[in-house]
Amino acid sequence: MRERRVPHDVSELREAMRRFVAIRRSRVPREHDPLAILHREGFSAYFFGGTIRDVVLHGPWVQPRDIDVVVSGAGEEELKQALSRWIVRTTRFGGFRLETAYEVLDVWPTSQTWAFREFPLIGSEAGDLPKTTPFTIEAAVVSTSPRGGYGREIFEQRFIESVARREIDLNFDIQFCETLTFVRAIAMAMKTDFSLSSRLVDRLVSIARRVDIEELAAVAKSHYGRRSLPVSELSRIVAIVNEHHRRMRKASLRLPRPTQMQFQFCKPTYLTPVGGRLTPNFKPAPPLAPPTDTPRRTGHAVNRESQRV
Repeated sequence: MRERRVPHDVSELREAMRRFVAIRRSRVPREHDPLAILHREGFSAYFFGGTIRDVVLHGPWVQPRDIDVVVSGAGEEELKQALSRWIVRTTRFGGFRLETAYEVLDVWPTSQTWAFREFPLIGSEAGDLPKTTPFTIEAAVVSTSPRGGYGREIFEQRFIESVARREIDLNFDIQFCETLTFVRAIAMAMKTDFSLSSRLVDRLVSIARRVDIEELAAVAKSHYGRRSLPVSELSRIVAIVNEHHRRMRKASLRLPRPTQMQFQFCKPTYLTPVGGRLTPNFKPAPPLAPPTDTPRRTGHAVNRESQRV
């Protein structure tokens, strides 16, 4: 299968995001669009991190699990008032989880960005946000609407380089969140099939020496829920990382992709049970018939047609 072309400069990234926004606008009516409300109120909104990564890797038709939006020029109370009809809860990072009839968004003001509060020397503007992500594959910000005749604002820190090299590297190393750093690095490498840089491998080995496998598994389950890796799989990955570090310390590492992490960003599909495991079926199949005895929920059939890659 032909590999998707990824942006190699800012203009190509701008075009990819323009197409994503155009497809999103055709899908989401203006009266149900929180971004339209933010624009109407005069706030500057930006796509951030994982949303941009998903569009770049999977194309403008992708529908991310949630859309990350950071807002400049608005306080927490102003956002709450403008978006109140969609807010379902406050997030642990100080923003808001929004659920519309069409999508899920995480929205927060720049003033509530954790790294800005803890490390004020980093800065406080939208253009400083790429400095705050743990990994280069998330270090990008793109405005949700064009600025005058100059197109969309784009700020990135080695993001385009990371995508072009298909390699994840450390960007902002948070020393006291190291277990989450380990878990997210492993999960992201498996989902994207990107390599881990030698510098990131060094960091992961350092973490694995101080943290036991049960703690890593607990953090993974807390962060990813049912999609997290089991202890046995994490143990295997730790062994692979340690062995690679011992034998080829200056080389990047590409990890295997276990079955349970493989389908989060795949093409529209159903997952059907074959031989005791969930297997992708790229020809949409009808949902499984409900059991004839006591009704119960089944996770055997999952409709992924909304993610048009």
